Amino acid sequence: MMVLEKSAYYSLDEIGAEIWRLIEIPMTVRQVCDRLLETFEVAPEQCQTDVLKFLNEIHGQGLVQVISVSA
Repeated sequence: MMVLEKSAYYSLDEIGAEIWRLIEIPMTVRQVCDRLLETFEVAPEQCQTDVLKFLNEIHGQGLVQVISVSA
């Protein structure tokens, strides 16, 4: 993906691209994982770990905002 504001190009694998597509609409990490578990064969705990890692990386690059919601 190309980020014009940063003049940067980011390469995403299949799962990273799917996460990026899913978070176009704000959703919780749990919702992202639930959707990924419908498509990919992965343990729920591993999915959550990987999603959080990916989101932390792109958040660190300033590509997404994190919004805290109360349950």
